[in-house]
Amino acid sequence: MKTIKFKIMLWFTTMLVISFMITGWVVYRFQVSDSYKTFDFYLKASANKVVRYLNSTSFKSISFQSFLNNVGASNISYYLFDKEKNQIISFTSEEDNDSRIAKLALERFLSGSPNTFTMEKTRVLSPENVQQSNPKRILVMPFQKNKNEYYLVAIRSMEEFNATVSNATIWVWVGLTTVFTTTILVGYVIISKALKPIEMMASQIKNVKAENLFFRIKVPKFGSEIETLETSINAALSRIEDGVKRIELFSSTAAHELRTPISVIKSDAQLALLKKSGNKSRSALEKIIVKTDEMSKLIDTLLTLTHVREDVVRKFTSVDLSETIVELVEELVRRYPNRIEIKSRVDVIVKGDQVLLKEMIKNVVENACKYTSGKVRLLLNTECLMISDEGLGMDDKTLKNVFKEFFRERTDIPGFGLGLNLVKRIALLHNMNVNIKSSPKSGTDVGIDFPT
Repeated sequence: MKTIKFKIMLWFTTMLVISFMITGWVVYRFQVSDSYKTFDFYLKASANKVVRYLNSTSFKSISFQSFLNNVGASNISYYLFDKEKNQIISFTSEEDNDSRIAKLALERFLSGSPNTFTMEKTRVLSPENVQQSNPKRILVMPFQKNKNEYYLVAIRSMEEFNATVSNATIWVWVGLTTVFTTTILVGYVIISKALKPIEMMASQIKNVKAENLFFRIKVPKFGSEIETLETSINAALSRIEDGVKRIELFSSTAAHELRTPISVIKSDAQLALLKKSGNKSRSALEKIIVKTDEMSKLIDTLLTLTHVREDVVRKFTSVDLSETIVELVEELVRRYPNRIEIKSRVDVIVKGDQVLLKEMIKNVVENACKYTSGKVRLLLNTECLMISDEGLGMDDKTLKNVFKEFFRERTDIPGFGLGLNLVKRIALLHNMNVNIKSSPKSGTDVGIDFPT
């Protein structure tokens, strides 16, 4: 598997290669262009010097030695032509005699070409022998003397020029390669150092097990991003630790709650086997049925709690709370006749799970019916559902713990202490808020606020 370090280095190297190639090409083009300018400037300055000398003396009195005395020695060959393209004089060594090239260059100039250009000797003398190419830089400079037009052709070999450019190009690429290699090495060190805290985190997280969920990672302070990542991971570990503790507490309490009715069922069943009286056996069997119903109710509640998960939100649909309440009251009125009233009802549509919303309202109404012998009233409007009873109410201690799992203030009333906890969890899943207002001997009002 490719690591983050490998991917970053790959991207970094790719960007460097592209950047250095572009930089090298730009530097090379600039260097060649600047070298040509320097080369041509020298060629033109030398030709101007020769033209001034030719204007100051008679052509017939010019000798090669006098030319050297007045102009100076150079690596440039000069050829003088009149307007009929006849060569008048030349200033060059025998081995560098390029009269034919000079004449062709003059013809090219007279046909409209620029006065400075490059020609190769093989193209003139031996087109087949390209490997012995000897490029020449040529300048044609027209001037007038005694109202007659003349042309000075200056020819300079580019072998030295090309060698200089090649050497400079090699040094440029050597320099760029050295900088590139150094940058890659430095970049690798920096990237390795930047990723070191993440590697430390990964190494420390491997030590987190079920028996040491209290463990928290700690890395050197390297930057705000690393600190944020460290804080987020530790916060997640804290939530996991808290969740596992809640599950352990929930499991142990649920096991205790299930153990009690099972023990009662077992003892009553054993008693029924020992008793010869049919009435006593019947009474024991009726107790078994009651305890079995209690266990079924507890198991149903536990199963409902397992379905209150975040993934349920993706399956939310439009739910008509008014119709849901009517259906619920019709079911409960058989168990609690003349106890439940719907004081007012409007059409309220919310997004949610109909089964869970119905279970939420059912738990609140059943709680109210169990803890009071009076009326239980339901008031529905567009903002909330209010469920009020005429019971004994609750004190501050009970109100503080009423949503906790398996919390029961009164053990004389059947239940498991999971109803209001389930209500709270379903409400949070639907972005609703549950408020309870109560005081001793003044009844209880449970408000379920809908999201705005």
